[in-house]
Amino acid sequence: MKSFASVFNWIHFFAINKSPEYGFHKESAPSFYDLTEQGLTFAAGFFLVVSGKRWAAKLAGHRTGERDRAPDDGRQDKPASSHARADLRQGSEVPTLADTFLTLPADLRKVVHLELCKQALRIWDDYCDRKGTIEYVETVAGTKQVVDRNLPSAAIRAVTTGNDAESVASRYREPIAAMQDDDLEFPDEIEFAYYSIYNLFGRYVGSRIDDDWRIVNQALAAHGEGSDYASMLAAAIDRSDGPRGGGQVATRFEST
Repeated sequence: MKSFASVFNWIHFFAINKSPEYGFHKESAPSFYDLTEQGLTFAAGFFLVVSGKRWAAKLAGHRTGERDRAPDDGRQDKPASSHARADLRQGSEVPTLADTFLTLPADLRKVVHLELCKQALRIWDDYCDRKGTIEYVETVAGTKQVVDRNLPSAAIRAVTTGNDAESVASRYREPIAAMQDDDLEFPDEIEFAYYSIYNLFGRYVGSRIDDDWRIVNQALAAHGEGSDYASMLAAAIDRSDGPRGGGQVATRFEST
C-alpha cells in the first residue's frame, strides 16, 4: 500500500503546485499543455492504483473465492444474489446430519468431503461437455482467457495424492480473481460446484479455510434446488464408515 500512497502523494503535490492558489495569477494562467499534463497525470495515477491492487491480489493469492457462510452469502466480498441458496442446515433433516458430520474424526470428514466433491466434479464436467470451450475477457488487461476445465479434477488429485499442489494453486489465481470481478460467471449450481472443489483444495492443501461445513454445503447446493440433500449427505457419511454399522444414518432419515 505504500506504493499506492506514494502515487497519491505525488499527484497531490503536483496538483497543489500547479493550482491558482499556489502560484498561478491571471497573467500567468495555465496553458493548454499544463492542463493536459495534469489530466494525464491524474488518469495514470488512478489506473495504477486500481489495476495495481488487483494484480497484487492475484500475485498474493488474496482473492480466495470463499463464501463466509456458503452458499447463502455469495462470494467473499460481494452481497448475496436474490436467488442464492440458504445454509442447508436450515432444512428439517439436514441439521442433525450436519451435527453427525461435524462430530466425525477429521479423517472421515475428509472422506465425506471427497465423496461430495467428486459428485460436484461430475456436475462441472457435464457442464463443460455441454458448453465446449469456455472463454472470458479479463478486463484489467483486456486479454481473452480460456477456462481450464481440468483444474477441478487436478485439485481433487492434489488433495488425494499431494502432487502438483503448487501448480494447482497457481492455476486457480486468474479464474478466482475473474469470478470475484464478474469477468467470469457461471450458473449458480456450477459456481457452487467450482467453489466446493476450490475450497476442498484450500482446506487440505493450503490450510486456507477451517470451515468443514462450507465445503459440504457448496457441494450439495451444486445439485440444485429441490435435490434430496439429506439422503446425499447421509449416503456420503455411511460410505465414510462414520457412525459405525454403516447404513444407520440413511435408514434413520428415510424413516422420519
